[in-house]
Amino acid sequence: MIDQPSAFSVFRKWRDSMKPLMVDAELGVIAFTFEGTLIRVEEPLVGFLLDDCGSIEFIFDESWGFDFASPDALRLAVETRVGESALRGRQYEYGETVFAVRSNGSRMIFLEIVKEVRP
Repeated sequence: MIDQPSAFSVFRKWRDSMKPLMVDAELGVIAFTFEGTLIRVEEPLVGFLLDDCGSIEFIFDESWGFDFASPDALRLAVETRVGESALRGRQYEYGETVFAVRSNGSRMIFLEIVKEVRP
């Protein structure tokens, strides 16, 4: 586990480098996946510019816990870092990941998109 300031440090790094992200979430009765770029990081808020359809913001109060994974640190082979995009027909190599979870079962996964991979 990492604390909220550490998670927001990763979010700021992604925002500053304009890294595209895939976000996969399950928040109670709603589940969604989108791709976008972080445009606002002001703890406890993160805001995304969604690819071709507006923006969305999330507020992470003290009930959220965070974790972090880096495929480089885990020494994962490149082929295990590749996954399907939320947009059908695309595959990406994924990089660093931040996990946000709550005790009620809500979860969000933020995956850094390294590059598009041709099948």
